[in-house]
Amino acid sequence: MKIALKYSYDGSKFSGSQTQPNVQAVEDAINEALNHVGIYEPVLSGSRTDKGVHALSQISTVHCGDFWNLNRLKDQISRHLSPYINLKDIWIVDQDFHPRFSAVAREYRYIIYHGDKSPFLSDFVYFYPNLDLKRLNLALACFIGKQDFKPYYKVGSGEKSTIREIYKAYAYQIQKSAFSINRYSDKPNLTIIKFKA
Repeated sequence: MKIALKYSYDGSKFSGSQTQPNVQAVEDAINEALNHVGIYEPVLSGSRTDKGVHALSQISTVHCGDFWNLNRLKDQISRHLSPYINLKDIWIVDQDFHPRFSAVAREYRYIIYHGDKSPFLSDFVYFYPNLDLKRLNLALACFIGKQDFKPYYKVGSGEKSTIREIYKAYAYQIQKSAFSINRYSDKPNLTIIKFKA
């Protein structure tokens, strides 16, 4: 049977998500955990992230024996996973399901922290003084719609089209959060920039 794995990971602990020679990638850690339970086919993932980029809901697929109880399989795989990867769910998918091409959209978030720099946050946020939210949202609105992203493609990319559609692009601020170091400030300490494409 073909199953989908939904997981999150701390990208600061890996050299990107896709398997590469001579480095530890997220897919390598997933494949190692699968090997421990007798699944030797490598995973196929829905997207790639660079070194230092995190994921909240990455999707990968793999084939496994149809004798598995999915709850038990999830527990067995989780037991062998890196502590920086959390397997959130497993379910059976159709044979023609593709984690990349069956996706209808993807969401990306960029987190900007406006407080004092902290080594404990440096893998998860970008430090920058406060932003003008109204002006930022006016600028982000320019991304909405179909755009040609050819200047951002790698040379030799196999993509047939460089046109992509951005459905949402906006920013919002959070006054207080778990990131707050100074709990007495009334200023926003986080700006989240969100894209859905």
